[in-house]
Amino acid sequence: MGLLLHLAVDSIEENKRLAISSCGNAAIGAATVARAAGRPIDVFIPTWANAAIVAELESLGAQIHVCERKKDQLGDPCMIQFHKAIESGALPFGVQATENILTLDGGRTIGWELAEALEENPADDLFIQVGGGALLTSCAIGLFEAAQFRRLSKVPRIWAVQAEGCAPFDAAWKKIPKEKTVSEVIEYCQEHQSELMTPWANPTGLATGILDDITYDWIGVVRSLLLTNGGSVVAREEQVAQASDLVPSLGIQTEPTGAASVAGAINSYESGQIGGQTTIAVLLTGKDRSINQGFD
Repeated sequence: MGLLLHLAVDSIEENKRLAISSCGNAAIGAATVARAAGRPIDVFIPTWANAAIVAELESLGAQIHVCERKKDQLGDPCMIQFHKAIESGALPFGVQATENILTLDGGRTIGWELAEALEENPADDLFIQVGGGALLTSCAIGLFEAAQFRRLSKVPRIWAVQAEGCAPFDAAWKKIPKEKTVSEVIEYCQEHQSELMTPWANPTGLATGILDDITYDWIGVVRSLLLTNGGSVVAREEQVAQASDLVPSLGIQTEPTGAASVAGAINSYESGQIGGQTTIAVLLTGKDRSINQGFD
């Protein structure tokens, strides 16, 4: 929605095609606002995309492009086709800030909403699922701003959650020399990007919405974790399944991707990273589309 507002303010012609590489909530959100504004949109999805989500995208009038991974191909085939669309004149309308920095401008409003909730119910630790990385990065920006303007007393420790079938951020995080200052670590990451952030081979798992083979906005995630003394968590697949059952049992109809933050909290507790008396917050994203495929 934030990107759409920027397009309107900048008077971008309405027949200019929008493009997004996503097979989950981001694609549905993009297609929903694109249809509302009467703008054409191309959505690049993997072969294993959720059928219910694909059906909803088609009902929203999105042009679907199924991208098959070629043998020995490195990098997300959806992103490869997405980049070709951008080169042909389409506008990046997705959730990777590396493609459109204004993504973070809209996403930080989630951080402001989180700040309001955390001020009323403080938490020691906050778990956020990570695919491309913009969600955690933009939420953290909002939380830091809330603290700066004294609307939030304390920013909790932030934990980046990935699943064992696709954890490129965690792999990079383990290689980073964290004994340096925050600015020095960020500089190191920028200078060694090609060595630290490499494509994950054959991403698999229940939480399909975070199976990005590269954490595109990973440096923003690194900064957020360092500033809050947080860390990286890799949930086992059975923990993702456990979280997917637990959250709906509490009356919140989410799905594996949406409940991945809870899987991270379970892993952190079982591994001793957080204690039994720790107050935690989790970000739940995405309803279970198999229950209700409507878009109102």
